[in-house]
Amino acid sequence: MTSSADEREEILSRLGTEFQGVPSAPARLAYRDPLSGKADIGRCLFESLQRNQMAHYQSLSTGDLLDMVANHVYSQKMRRVAVAQATLPDLPTATEALRERLPGVEIIEASGLPAAALAECDAGVSGCIALLARTGTLVARGDDASQLGVSLLPRVHICVGAWSKVFPGVEEWLAGPGVNADGNLVFISGPSRTADIEKQVVIGVHGPHKVVVFMLGLGE
Repeated sequence: MTSSADEREEILSRLGTEFQGVPSAPARLAYRDPLSGKADIGRCLFESLQRNQMAHYQSLSTGDLLDMVANHVYSQKMRRVAVAQATLPDLPTATEALRERLPGVEIIEASGLPAAALAECDAGVSGCIALLARTGTLVARGDDASQLGVSLLPRVHICVGAWSKVFPGVEEWLAGPGVNADGNLVFISGPSRTADIEKQVVIGVHGPHKVVVFMLGLGE
């Protein structure tokens, strides 16, 4: 009669497997396509934004851009919009300008708003410190929780970017002059989505279900 210990050893010996090392090939970077010139980078950015399901518009003047943002808010029948004015250095009077253009919409300053109040807004308007063309990624800074919450809590995120802040990729951005990557940053590559439930993609579970990008300046 064999003991339980002997049976255990026999079972473990049958389960044993000898692993052989497999020589690995040199690592290859995924996005090493060369981008040369403003037009090439701009075309790549728009293609990446479209691939990431982010609508995008372009304007040459701040007045026209604010008109476009106001038209988008009006056409979507939004009633409450939070604006992170501190993140919009290229539009220093955006909050007041949108109030003038949208008298029937509640335009509120996002600074200091609690998360619950931001979550009740139809849209959040904020700027970004960089746009990465290869991956279609927006890089936003938030000096406080409410500024970060503008891009995370309302059901629609309206991001205003400038062509002077467009870079081919994250390496080029970090290598640029005067870049400050310290503090709170959020990298946005499209609407919030998850496939946790039965591998079915669902939009807007953990954040905005729509991201709209308005570009200021000339990208070609």
